Parts: sequence; C-alpha cells; structure tokens
Amino acid sequence: MGEGPTSSGVAKGALNAIWTRLWSLLARAGLRHGLVMFAATSLTNVLDYAYNVAMGRLLSAEGYGVLTALNAILQIVAVSMVVGSTVVARYTAEFVAREQSGQMGSFVREGLRKTLLWGGGAALALALASGPLARLLQIPSAMPVLVAAVALVPMVVKLVTVGTLQGQQKFTALGITHVSQAVLRLAMGVLLVYLGLDAVGALAAVPIGVAGNVLLGIVFLGALVWRPTDVAHRVSAPDLARYAGVTTIGVVSFAALTNMDALIVKHFYTPTQAGHYALALTLGKIVIFMPAAFAQVLFPKSAQRHAQQRDSSRLLWLSLAATLVPCVGLAVLYFALPDLILRFAFGVANPFGQPVLGLIALAMTGYALVNVWLNYFLSVERSGFVYALSVCLVVQFVALALFHASLAQVAIVVAVCSAGLLLFAGLWFYLGMSRPRIEEGYV
Repeated sequence: MGEGPTSSGVAKGALNAIWTRLWSLLARAGLRHGLVMFAATSLTNVLDYAYNVAMGRLLSAEGYGVLTALNAILQIVAVSMVVGSTVVARYTAEFVAREQSGQMGSFVREGLRKTLLWGGGAALALALASGPLARLLQIPSAMPVLVAAVALVPMVVKLVTVGTLQGQQKFTALGITHVSQAVLRLAMGVLLVYLGLDAVGALAAVPIGVAGNVLLGIVFLGALVWRPTDVAHRVSAPDLARYAGVTTIGVVSFAALTNMDALIVKHFYTPTQAGHYALALTLGKIVIFMPAAFAQVLFPKSAQRHAQQRDSSRLLWLSLAATLVPCVGLAVLYFALPDLILRFAFGVANPFGQPVLGLIALAMTGYALVNVWLNYFLSVERSGFVYALSVCLVVQFVALALFHASLAQVAIVVAVCSAGLLLFAGLWFYLGMSRPRIEEGYV
C-alpha cells in the first residue's frame, strides 16, 4: 500500500508555489520598475532628511532661518515643475508607443532650449528682486537670494530630463539621477558650510545638486539630445497648453487637499496644539510619499498603452495594491504605537487623548490611493476626475471650517473626503469601461 504525501512534502510544495508566484511577479517589468523607484525615492528622502539635520546642526540659528525661508520659495517652484515633467512624460510616452524617435528627439531638444531660457528669465527676475526680498524676509544680505536665483535655472531645465526619462520608462536611470542630486546636495552643503559660508553655502548646494541631476539625465538620454534631426515633433501649442492646464488643476488641487488641514488647525487652535498636529501630520505624510513611486511608474506605462489603444487596467489595480499594502501597514502601526513613534521621531510624548496619529494615517492612505487614480486618469486623458478634485477641495474646506471640534475630528473629515474621492474614482473608471481596448498582459 503506497504512502500518502508527507506534511513536509506538502509544505515544501506550498513554499515552492509561493516562490514561483513571487518570482513571476518580480519578473514583470512594471513591478520591478516600481520597486526600483520605491528604493530610489526612499533613499533620496533619507538623504534629504540628513541634509536638513546636518544644516540644522552646522548652521547658525540665523543661517538656518535664512535657509528655511528661501527653501520654501524653491519648494513652490519644485511643485510647479511637477506639472511640467508630467506633461513631458505624457508626450514622451506617446512618442515611444508610436515609435517616433525622431519626433521625440525634436521635442526634447526644443524643450531643453526653451526651459533654459525660461529658467534664465526666472533667475534674472529673482536676482533683480533680491534686495527687496531680502529686506522683506529680514535677511541681512542679498547674496543668499542671488544663490537661490541661480538654482532656478537647473530646476526648470530638470523638468525636461526627468519627464523624458519617466516617459521612456528608464526608471533605473531616473532613480540614479534623484539619488545623485540628494548626495551632491548633502556633500556640498556640509563642505561649504564647514568652510564658513553659512547659509550661502547651504543654499549653493541646491543648484549644484540639481545641475548634477540634469547633467546626468542628459548623459542617460544620450543621442536623443545630441543627434540632430529634421523631423518636427508636431505637438501643437494649444494641445500642450490644454493638457498642462488640466495637469496643473490636478496637481495643485491634490497638494491643497493634503495640506489644507494644517492651515485650518493653525487658524482655529492654539500655537501649541497646531504644533502638535503638525508633528503628527509630518509623520502622516510619509504614508503618501513612501508609495508614490508606484504612481510614478504607472503614469508612462498607462499613457503608452492608451496611445496604442491597449487596456491598462491591470497596471492600475497592481499599482493600487502596491500602494495600499505599505500604507495600511503604517496606519496600523500609527494606531497601535503612537507614543513610541512620536517619542522616536520627535522625542515628545503623545499629546493627543484620541488616536489622531492613526486617523491622519488613515486619511493619508486614502489620498495615497487618490494619487494613483490621478496619475491613471491623467495618463488616459480623462479630465473629469481632475475637476472632481477641485470640487472636493471646496467641499473639504467647508467641512473643515464647520467640523473642527477636536483634532481627531479634523483628521476624520479629511479621511471622509479622501474616501469620497476614491468612490468617485471607481465610478468614473467603470463608466469609461465601455471604450474598446485590446486586452494585454501586464508589462
């Protein structure tokens, strides 16, 4: 009489099946790209944090105040550049889908020329205003403002190199440029401040880092930049402006939705309470930023498939799943261990009598998923969701103005608004399912 399978054999077979499934998932280019960008983004965030900590320790109190004030201006520019890089990525993905390398090269070279001029113009304008701006911000010298002005040139040009690499799905190269920028900024910032340049040295590290990003990006783009072609890209200015306008509404609305609660709390609560909420919100933002790489990978892949009339829903669902898993993990930790997390991150005891930290993480989980939907709908040119964001912006503002009896209630309002957007996103997606697509596997 033969023996049945042993328990160890069953377990080994189950482990082999799991390993085979995991290897199959990792073999898919989309997931590999997502993991590459996740790793690069995480390392970049760590290096950025190290830069801020190092500057906080090395600079004088006055110098760190100057750095913070001018960095705030540069951050506004950086956010606006996200719109530009998204637009470049969309058109690049279409060129790739249609195998129009000549037109893509023409588009990229024209973009580099124009952004160099725009960046130079912006830098000149800020330089001319450096004196009055320094007095307005109570900066004793105009030199830090002039250094910040220099940073505008590579920051504007960067939108072309970053957007092109994203559109071409060269995510390893894109990740390397991000990390290199952070490394250069940290190294040069420490060196220049150590040499006695104080805030000027800390700020000078910014254009050096961004310029390194741009130059490395140009190297990765290679012949696309250097090889001349007589082929016109045929991207019309009205079409470019229309898509840029829609993208701007989406990006700005999303940024406002995820930052509005801090302003509401600052208005209605004491400075101490607002400061405590800001600490919790800083930790909550990790929930959005940590998985954002998956949305960045989704965008060009979905845009390419859209140009080829191919279905990209599998990309969408995998991106949503990859975003949801780490977000839920962090939210659970924030609900379970708020005291430990706040002490570890900021060295303060938990000031909340309610699960504020966990509720903020829940709200940010919703908006992390909204970010995936936003990238998907922008990639397939369905602007209805973008306008839904702007409507939700008004709704969330009114709701927060009416319901802010406690900090927990503030977080709940944000969570409910994000849930409403997710519900609308699913509905909007299924309403568009009637459009014919060629089914393809995930790549």
